Amino acid sequence: MNLITKIKEKKEYSLAIILLIIPLIAAVVMMYPKHEEFVATGDITSVEELGVEGSVYFTYVHEGIIENLYEKFSVSLTSRNEIEFSSLDQHQYENYTAYYETSDKYKHNTIVNAVQNAEVKTDSQTIKISEKSQKIMEKSSDYIGDSFGLMIAIGLIEEWNDEDFSQNNQYIISGTGTIEYDGTVGSVGAIRHKLLSAEMNDVDIFFVPKDREYYADKNFSNQVEAKKVVKEEQLTVKVIPVANLDEALEYLRKLP
Repeated sequence: MNLITKIKEKKEYSLAIILLIIPLIAAVVMMYPKHEEFVATGDITSVEELGVEGSVYFTYVHEGIIENLYEKFSVSLTSRNEIEFSSLDQHQYENYTAYYETSDKYKHNTIVNAVQNAEVKTDSQTIKISEKSQKIMEKSSDYIGDSFGLMIAIGLIEEWNDEDFSQNNQYIISGTGTIEYDGTVGSVGAIRHKLLSAEMNDVDIFFVPKDREYYADKNFSNQVEAKKVVKEEQLTVKVIPVANLDEALEYLRKLP
């Protein structure tokens, strides 16, 4: 075997090693722990999908947590909507993980609160709160979180009082916000992407929590963020901040 042949074989051997190492390095990099939250624009869904005979909609987004770069690449590749990633430190990651593990508890609470607040305000026959809450809980199994509480309550008011706030589909009404036991509308996340989702679906009226006074740093307020997004994105949807269910009902009953 001459020197040229030996050099050629050595180069081929080195190239083969390199070709084996590159995928290994790539795999290690892609699987290296990296915690980020993602949120992407979603859609609006009629409360009828939750077993509520109302005309209003709730707005949902696609969100979750990625554990590594491979998951981030997969989410980015499969999402056709506008998507945003935010890095999480260990403390934030643990908090988000705990939330997602107990999300059904928060969802159940807001559903019960919505049913109770709607039942108190209706003149129709008494509805069994536990049965209605269970039905909505079962129908909402595909949705994570509790941000549809306000819209469920509004839909139930329509159902039990035989009202139609859309005025025979003249208005597309949606929104976001939890419902507390006393009818207060609670703050939620992903306001920007929910508003973009509403705009994409030609929503006319969009309710958000009126929570500005509760935050020392106003940037955390849903109300402030919504106003900012509408201005920056030049949205046509009309944003209505409400502090409680009564304010939302008062606005809807005064629509021309």
